[in-house]
Amino acid sequence: MGALDEDAARHLASHILSGERTHFTAAALGTWAHSGKSLKVLGDALVACQGMERVDIADIVAGRMEAEALEAFAAIAGALEPLRGKLKAVNLSSNAVGHRGLEPLRGLLTEQEALEELVMKACGVSAKSQELITGMLLFRGAAPDDEPVPDALATRLRVITFDNNMAGDAGGVAMARLVRHSPHLVDMQMTASRVGAEGGKALAAAVASVPRPTLRRLSFQDNPFGPASAPLLAAALTPAAAPALEEIDLRDTMLRDEGAAAVLRALLGADPASADLPASVPAAAAARPLRVIRLDGVDILQDGQAARLLGTAVAALPALTTLTASLNDLNCAVSHITAGLRARAAAGLPPLALVDVGTNFTHPRFLGDLVRAAAETGVARLEIGGNMAEEATLEAWRAEAAGRTDVSVESGEMEPEDPEGEAEASETYDPPASLPMMAPQDAADALADRLGAVAIE
Repeated sequence: MGALDEDAARHLASHILSGERTHFTAAALGTWAHSGKSLKVLGDALVACQGMERVDIADIVAGRMEAEALEAFAAIAGALEPLRGKLKAVNLSSNAVGHRGLEPLRGLLTEQEALEELVMKACGVSAKSQELITGMLLFRGAAPDDEPVPDALATRLRVITFDNNMAGDAGGVAMARLVRHSPHLVDMQMTASRVGAEGGKALAAAVASVPRPTLRRLSFQDNPFGPASAPLLAAALTPAAAPALEEIDLRDTMLRDEGAAAVLRALLGADPASADLPASVPAAAAARPLRVIRLDGVDILQDGQAARLLGTAVAALPALTTLTASLNDLNCAVSHITAGLRARAAAGLPPLALVDVGTNFTHPRFLGDLVRAAAETGVARLEIGGNMAEEATLEAWRAEAAGRTDVSVESGEMEPEDPEGEAEASETYDPPASLPMMAPQDAADALADRLGAVAIE
């Protein structure tokens, strides 16, 4: 990245400013450290493109002092004023916006009637900043917390991506108000933003406040929500609430085993509040295009129900391609995933692309059986790093799986084998019971129905 002055900006934009090339609909300005004057020139060029609707101004003030950065923000927002109400996507990532930087950028966020996508990664968004952002985006007005949001007050947002900020609980509550007023969400991500229990409950409740027929991805990764948010998250994740869900990412959310179990029950179409394992998986859950489940680092336990439900998900969700459950305490309970893989293959369902059980304190006996099941059923990649196995054992597994499954240890070095611990685990561990799942023909029919409903764009 270099600095871009006014003359250089005018040269770069000359074909647009001359009227020769004004067909552009999207622009990215974030490969330079801009001045206010250079951004004014480039903003004028963007406005000259009558179809301009997507503006990426990520990382435009690198190395600038605060006063210069604020001047630059004011310059670009002012130049883009003619596009107010027309922009569909705005990316402000990697700019140290803070609450002081939001005021000069107000024109890019408020009265943007058509805005569908907002991305703010590594922007230093604090609780105060999140309050301001939510207020700007809810320019139509806000419904009382205890009343449904009327269409007249709803945003048009389809994508919200906030990552690596410092919103905290208060910021999570502020974001929840925006989510509640955004019924058309397709992709909702608020990750690595220091949101704890109160903010987590507010966000989960907001997602669950209305059916989400368009929601495909939900990620709250790396926020310490804790287990109290799990029942509300589960309510948002049932097949009825989110029938189009493709990806759920709850890594490092501190859900604990009971919280992870509630989430998994919801994904499987079972009662999230039940203490029983589901006896079957309903057609609505099997037909959902759920491809990715990420529950790394949430404290799933060897003797808890979440491990058994992971096995059921592997066995019975036809669209599933990726299951990651590293950095938990599965230990011998990886056997449930092993059983799930074999049951999935018996049902004629497609093999998984990735299974990650890295760093789960798993003994070689159970890990080896998982490796064999992965190879037998065609899993493309199995991540087992950070568990227990000698180098010779690992190499033997790799040789056995060669040409069928990539056995990876990228997540961490293998620990030495512990024969005494393995013997103890073998004596005390209750192996998986039979997994609840559909009959093979029912699974095949559900998969055929799902594939038949796919629209090719």
